[in-house]
Amino acid sequence: MKQLLILALLPLHGFAQSITYTWPGLDANPNSYPIYTNKLFMGRIAQWTGVEACVYNGSDGREFSSYDWPAIPGAAHVRLSCLAFTALRLDSIIITHRSGPGGPDKLRVTIADGAFRRTVMNLEGPSADYEARSIPLSLAMAPAMGSEYEPITILIEPYGGDGGCWELRSVRVVASEQNTFVEGGNAPNDGRLVNAGKP
Repeated sequence: MKQLLILALLPLHGFAQSITYTWPGLDANPNSYPIYTNKLFMGRIAQWTGVEACVYNGSDGREFSSYDWPAIPGAAHVRLSCLAFTALRLDSIIITHRSGPGGPDKLRVTIADGAFRRTVMNLEGPSADYEARSIPLSLAMAPAMGSEYEPITILIEPYGGDGGCWELRSVRVVASEQNTFVEGGNAPNDGRLVNAGKP
């Protein structure tokens, strides 16, 4: 099987960075910019495709409610577009969400870099109660030679169920800034993009 390699970062201690997607606006507009801790790791507006969605005030804060998720992934998603202006290691994605009656019972998360190399994770859930689902990662990202930044795309795809709602409260993308990198590498979690879920 041909290996897909990107720049693999040495395991150095780096500065934590994060991008947090919430919907704090005063109306039902889903187009709120995310909050980021450093301009070296930034996010654009989240994009929703293929589903009916709106923002409303829940009992514990503002939530994004969406309906008509498909039985199998591929036709609808939430797209998070991030930009890394320095060498980073993606450490985790934390999704706070829940599924309503008849809502999705599975979740697929796909991460792609600027060269379209992908990590795919197929997960069980969400549950009927809000939970903060932490997805551990160890993916190295760095701008290509001659480029100012590395684009990172994260697709979140709830699926299954019977067309019921999926409610999303927040998504947090956590990364560590790295100072030194080398090419390639064969150790597990060395930054290569691989299929981390079920086939």
